[in-house]
Amino acid sequence: MGPPLPAGWAGRDSAYVICGGHCTTSAPEGAVRLASLRAMSHPFHAADVDVDAADAATRIEAGEVQLVDVREPYEWEAGRIAGARHIELERLASEAGSLDRDKPVLFYCRLGARSGMAAHAFRRAGYEAYSLDGGLTEWHSRGLPLEPEDGTVSDH
Repeated sequence: MGPPLPAGWAGRDSAYVICGGHCTTSAPEGAVRLASLRAMSHPFHAADVDVDAADAATRIEAGEVQLVDVREPYEWEAGRIAGARHIELERLASEAGSLDRDKPVLFYCRLGARSGMAAHAFRRAGYEAYSLDGGLTEWHSRGLPLEPEDGTVSDH
């Protein structure tokens, strides 16, 4: 039946889990069924930093942001947002000078944690920086386009 629920959770009508993409459960017969299951935000989530996928698409289309993908090369190759620049997270500090300080930067990764770290660091350095809330996984789940046309969201 799985591990026991944390103290104080018994009898609640929902639980929070950290997951990527779509969360599903399959319970053995007789298990307690949860009324709702919601994804929990990553530790770097911040309302003033995270940008919704629809808002991000609008900003990208209008050319209002510098779009930076901070994922690993194999993730980039699998699929990306058109117009993005690829700078792996580990190289971001050394490449910071190549970004325009006068134009907002929108970082993204697979789920939003790595891009959240990048956005927070760049804000501390004086940039107007944002993170795609839910990352490329959320972008793709909303039916927004990936490049190449048959692109996918790679597992990390």
